[in-house]
Amino acid sequence: MATKKKTIKRKVTKKKTAMSSEKTMKRDMQKKSISTQKVLTIIGLAVNVLFWPGLGTLIGGNTKKGIIQMILFVLGAVLSLVIIGIPIAIAIWIWALVSSIQQIKRVA
Repeated sequence: MATKKKTIKRKVTKKKTAMSSEKTMKRDMQKKSISTQKVLTIIGLAVNVLFWPGLGTLIGGNTKKGIIQMILFVLGAVLSLVIIGIPIAIAIWIWALVSSIQQIKRVA
């Protein structure tokens, strides 16, 4: 009788430790995914600043907004030959920066 109780206690203890280790593994994976998202959004901000507005927003995860920003920036670059495109390109650049900063705040 005593051995049955001991084996039952051992099984219960094993289940508890297995459950707690699964929970810690899930927490660790969530932390890693959050840090990966944060790194991607920071890279996206750098790409928006240095290279092409909208591309960084795409990298950060906002596909629709990023494509719109890229198209409008190209349109502004083409229209800059007529001077009206310069303010458009600057406005799109600022919009891309603001959206990247908002993504970083959301992830953090």
